[in-house]
Amino acid sequence: MQDRIVSYTGDKYGNRKYHSFLLQFLDKFDSHCRFYQIPYSLAYGSALGCVRNHGFIPWDDDIDVVMKRVDYNRFIDTIRNGETIFAKEVRIEIPSVLLKVIDSTCNNYPIHIDIYPLDNVPDSRMRRIVKLFLVQVLKEIIIGRKGLARRGKKKALSTRLRSIIARVVSFPFSVDQIRNLYTSICIRDNSSNNRECGCYCAGQYSIGKYHPSTILDRTIYMQFEDIELSIMRDYKLYLTKEFGPDYMTPKTKKGETING
Repeated sequence: MQDRIVSYTGDKYGNRKYHSFLLQFLDKFDSHCRFYQIPYSLAYGSALGCVRNHGFIPWDDDIDVVMKRVDYNRFIDTIRNGETIFAKEVRIEIPSVLLKVIDSTCNNYPIHIDIYPLDNVPDSRMRRIVKLFLVQVLKEIIIGRKGLARRGKKKALSTRLRSIIARVVSFPFSVDQIRNLYTSICIRDNSSNNRECGCYCAGQYSIGKYHPSTILDRTIYMQFEDIELSIMRDYKLYLTKEFGPDYMTPKTKKGETING
């Protein structure tokens, strides 16, 4: 396989071959979105890598993409229809509340893209707090229930307890019913002209960080390794909110400046 990684040298973190496979997958993903005119943007660490490294962050092992909810739903439909080569080569999974697009042709590496739907946030501070609380509780229940159903791995005591509590508090509802309720709360404000939006399925470091509702209205293509991928035009505003004003300076866990 041709090495197409140009953003860093060496293989200190052991991700180079994985990144090469993932780059090919990203190229196909972008072609699929262009074909169906589905707007998207790199997000979180992937957006940071695009801007700072012009490609992968050497130690990062996944790709994050964000779409408006309407485009997110349309993207799922295009995959299920299976009309393109890309759609025929992938499968989609929602293990908890996050959509994963998985390359089913690559057996050696778990190649996937995490896609986050973007929903409007209430302008009212009280409604904003209530909505965030509700979706967080439902998300924890879904994750706990799915964890209880997952077999084949030895789980920590805290994980087992979390799963049991989730089962008790949500009995007798199914995971699908809880997920439908979770989604209905997430999209409740999407028909309104709210000032801000956010990803309610984001991780602990990004949940509750909101952006202008127009953040995905304009996107540009930027170099990512030896291809170009879509990123929001106001990426500086986005990255400052997500990572702080010094997002261009890579740091270790101890805060030491490093190269990469």
